[in-house]
Amino acid sequence: MVVETSPPVLAKMTDAGQLWRELLVKRRYYKSLSQFGAYWEKRPMHPSRHRGYDAGLAGPMNSEFERKSARFAFHIATALCALFLLTPATVRAAQTNDNPQPSKSMLGQISGRVYRSDTGEPVPKAQVELYPADPETVKAAGPERIVRTGPDGTFVFPDLPAGSFGVSVWRNGFSEFSRQEDERDQPGFITLKPGQKLESLALRLHPTGVIAGQVSDEEGEAVQGLEVFALRIDFQPGGRKQVSACARTVSDDLGNFRMPNLPPGSYYVSAGGLIEHPMEAVGLKQGPTGGVQYRNTFYPGTSSLDEAQGLKVGPELTTNDIRFTVPTEGNYAITGKVLSGVGRLTLKDAEVSCQRVDAAGYTFRAAGQTVQMESDHSFKFSSVPPGDYTLSVKTVHAGVENELGFASVRVVDSNLHANIEVGRAAEVRGSVQASQGLSLAGKRITLETFASGFYLLHQAPGIDPSGRFVITNIPPGEFIFTVSDAQGEKSAYVKKAICNGRDYASREFSLAVGTALDCDVTLASDTGTIHGKVTDGENPARGLVVVLVPESGQLRRVPRYSLTAHTDVTGQYKIAGVIPGDYLLFAVPRSADHGYFSLDFPERHTDVAEHVSVDPSTTQAVNLKSSKVEQ
Repeated sequence: MVVETSPPVLAKMTDAGQLWRELLVKRRYYKSLSQFGAYWEKRPMHPSRHRGYDAGLAGPMNSEFERKSARFAFHIATALCALFLLTPATVRAAQTNDNPQPSKSMLGQISGRVYRSDTGEPVPKAQVELYPADPETVKAAGPERIVRTGPDGTFVFPDLPAGSFGVSVWRNGFSEFSRQEDERDQPGFITLKPGQKLESLALRLHPTGVIAGQVSDEEGEAVQGLEVFALRIDFQPGGRKQVSACARTVSDDLGNFRMPNLPPGSYYVSAGGLIEHPMEAVGLKQGPTGGVQYRNTFYPGTSSLDEAQGLKVGPELTTNDIRFTVPTEGNYAITGKVLSGVGRLTLKDAEVSCQRVDAAGYTFRAAGQTVQMESDHSFKFSSVPPGDYTLSVKTVHAGVENELGFASVRVVDSNLHANIEVGRAAEVRGSVQASQGLSLAGKRITLETFASGFYLLHQAPGIDPSGRFVITNIPPGEFIFTVSDAQGEKSAYVKKAICNGRDYASREFSLAVGTALDCDVTLASDTGTIHGKVTDGENPARGLVVVLVPESGQLRRVPRYSLTAHTDVTGQYKIAGVIPGDYLLFAVPRSADHGYFSLDFPERHTDVAEHVSVDPSTTQAVNLKSSKVEQ
């Protein structure tokens, strides 16, 4: 049986269990419907693959609309699974009693208590949800069950058949909690055996905070209908910032906004764009030669995220009077055509995207727009503010996304016409040499870039027998040379990358549309290893992050040079694959925003840094003291 779903679910599944498991597992990691949709949109094979860095998408749900979206996605999964399960064969099985209900003695129970994470006090009236984790448990237990905690925070799920279950908790004023997110390394799901009574399950909710305030225009008048976002920054290796919208609201008639149920942490607030009307979003002015809208502005009143002021949110912190001015700016239209050229493929159902260059870290729609190409190959983007943009045309065929051509444009103070030529992109080719003892078998030269909040890889198909490689169809942007290995071997690194007389092995380089670059690349594998023990006083420090970052500020911008490890129950850690050089070593608590990847983190914490020099192919022991630093 084949079910074909429409976007954002872009897959054909032939197995009900496979569909269920994938939807359920992604529910755990992609907590908002927008993130869930983004996963499916990126699921088809694509020349640019997500690198395996921790993208921070497994954080708690941060607002009411995200919780509702997650439950909506989960109910879709339940309905799809039920559709598969209720086939005629299944119905006949039920009619013939092949799957009888278990006896009372075979039913189990799950019970426990919900606590505040900060004080340990019980949380009454919390909603505890128990949901089946696989199709077999669905057949035995039915859909999810929800109970409320009593005055002492206790809850009970009686009469449960054997199976695998997930559990989550929600209470107004707290961030939603799922057991698999517990910092005590508990398993993701609960496996209940026949007749088993699982008691004393401890679940902890984190108290939330509120950001509230007012937006006004340059004349001090309140602005109604303006989108306001609470943004979280997640630092990536190399110091790049992934920007996620944790909450969204619209200002009221007094310009006031309020975003509740925010987990403790640091936030930025932004407002701007079009005015939200009941049926559409419009600018302040719009005409043939352009229009006017509110500039995207960060608190306390800057257009640059680097100049924005962060806000500390928590149950005891006051963030209820955040006032700032949002100025206006012109917006314009970008029009053009997709030129396929003589003898090139015929375009059909192509999409054209317009992505703002300085919004590479954004994981939501603030980064740009996407429109459908018209039948005459024309396209139009409206309400585009001034800035630098990358235009691209792509198609999706048989589940494979293909980017076909690019153009770079700059919007200043007028409408703009620009064409996109299919096949026009950057290209990097060259030769590869390996240091002694390193085989090129299975190696691929890759270019790493940061876009849509993630590191993406553009890679060569392989290295041919003569040692040559070629990477084609590259968009404009900033790139770093890396090497990948088909067997997962991680000791290899780019030691040299000479292009036009300059070595780009340890620095970014720019590619423009139509650029062709020839490079000589040298690979090496003489990496070192650092291991040791972290202590807190006389005791081993478990669950800390040991961070290794280069002393050189330039090398910190290259993701390959920044490495991490976690201490185990005995406080031990091990970091392998270290490129020879001089480093700083830290042992710090886990951080939701991975602030230790911030480029200025070492300078702010020199007092707790351990200097380490790593020689080629060496192993050394370095013991550390735990550091409770403010990240």
